[in-house]
Amino acid sequence: MSLFRSKAFNICLVVLLSLTATAQNPYLDGQRPITLSADRQLFLDDSLVESRSNVTRVLHQPVKEPEPILVGDQPWENWTVDIFGTPSIHFDDAQHIYRLWYTAYDVAADNYYICYATSMDGVHWTKPILGIKDHNGSKQNNIVNTGRVHWPNSTVLIDEHEANPARRYKSLSFDFAPTQSPETSSPVHPWPRGAEELKKGRSVGVALAFSPDGLNWTLYDGNPVLKDPQAAGDTHFLLGWDDNYHGYVGYFRPSYAASGGPRVIGFSTSHDFTHWTTPEIILRPDSQDPITDEFYGMPVLKYQGRYIGFLWIYHNSPNPALVSSPNMANLAGAQQTLETQLTYSEDGKHFIRVGDRQLFLPAGPRDSWDRGMVTASDMIVHGNELWIYYGGWGPRHSGDDFKLVGTTVNGHRVMGALGLAKLRLDGFVSLHAGASEGMVLTRQIRIGDRTLVRVNADAGHGMVSTELLNDKFEPIPGFTRADAQVIEEDLTSKEVSWRGHSDLSSLRGQVIRIRFYLQDADLYSVALQ
Repeated sequence: MSLFRSKAFNICLVVLLSLTATAQNPYLDGQRPITLSADRQLFLDDSLVESRSNVTRVLHQPVKEPEPILVGDQPWENWTVDIFGTPSIHFDDAQHIYRLWYTAYDVAADNYYICYATSMDGVHWTKPILGIKDHNGSKQNNIVNTGRVHWPNSTVLIDEHEANPARRYKSLSFDFAPTQSPETSSPVHPWPRGAEELKKGRSVGVALAFSPDGLNWTLYDGNPVLKDPQAAGDTHFLLGWDDNYHGYVGYFRPSYAASGGPRVIGFSTSHDFTHWTTPEIILRPDSQDPITDEFYGMPVLKYQGRYIGFLWIYHNSPNPALVSSPNMANLAGAQQTLETQLTYSEDGKHFIRVGDRQLFLPAGPRDSWDRGMVTASDMIVHGNELWIYYGGWGPRHSGDDFKLVGTTVNGHRVMGALGLAKLRLDGFVSLHAGASEGMVLTRQIRIGDRTLVRVNADAGHGMVSTELLNDKFEPIPGFTRADAQVIEEDLTSKEVSWRGHSDLSSLRGQVIRIRFYLQDADLYSVALQ
């Protein structure tokens, strides 16, 4: 090779490597202008933030209602009501009511029932007598589905993507395979017993049911749809149809064999709801988590373009698998409690722990009704608030106090019930500034068809001021801090203005940055609309 050709080759190689490095450089990616959707941009992380000073990210806990809003006071409920993930609560636009599917546990029959309730306001619930399922010789109850052997921990999906009316309502749970032989039962145990089914070698795993109305259900003939060697555990959640994956998304707990022992979070998809991929482990405890903590489950829902996860932290201490004789005597000093942390994801698969793994919804104090387990499950937007529904329990997951369910101890009923906690709109986290003024500078944003800046901020005891910068970090005339109307209110949606005008049409097509100044204030979200 000639000297000239060698130099030319080396130059091309350097250019190629430079282009490759540029394409893979996250710093340069962060400098490219972005176009925002109409979704409000939450400050769960710094993906929108280029720099900030004198501000801290604060995780906000929802405020619990003092008492449960639905209790298991019927014979088939035995003081056990549980909401197990999203979707559980649906608002019916035609009837103007909230519809709830929840789980009750009949201890005597060792079986789970899916029950149905309605509400006009999302707080006060009615249990209609449906006359569908038999319980101890009577159909005077609100039970809608029982499974063949089990049907625990189920949610109900109203599938607008489904073309078959008979399958518009979908439920996914944990059950045994159907059998061709007649079922045997007794008055005490009207359903087959799980232990006996295992002895017979019957398959057990993720199972499906379908309904045209959410009340009358048919078990899928192909149950279970995930079984050994694909086995998934008995804790699973549905996101539903997701256009990003062109199919259904579920968060199923992988088998203990797959996880190596601890409970972890799995991810599964299906193009038709009946054929599911083997759950892939996407989130597991790491070296920053206590060694006895496990991830019991994680309901996931979509909110403002993000995937929000309620991660159930199981304080499995001491772990029964690690003691020589896992009986109640060994567990006498156990924590065995469940609490909820917050996660989020951009793609529904790679999740970030929010707030340095602080508790988002903790178990209640010693004398509270929900002192044992608190598992955030579903969320609705109600005006300027987020209403988060959770399963709360007095007993721990494993403990002698579970024997006390239904009894009254120190003036409090020991039970599992439905709790409600409230948070301001977009109120998961905020960027907070104290007495010293703080600053938040966004990345470059390309102004498209959006003509307004709106913020969600609490400046009731302080102030928030906003200015727009050009691509040279220079304040844009007419949109400077001196021009800005100072916000001194607590508002979930405030239109930002400069000397009485807020229209950004004159900046269409330009690239800007937004700079916020905060003092004794919290900034929750920003949107271009």
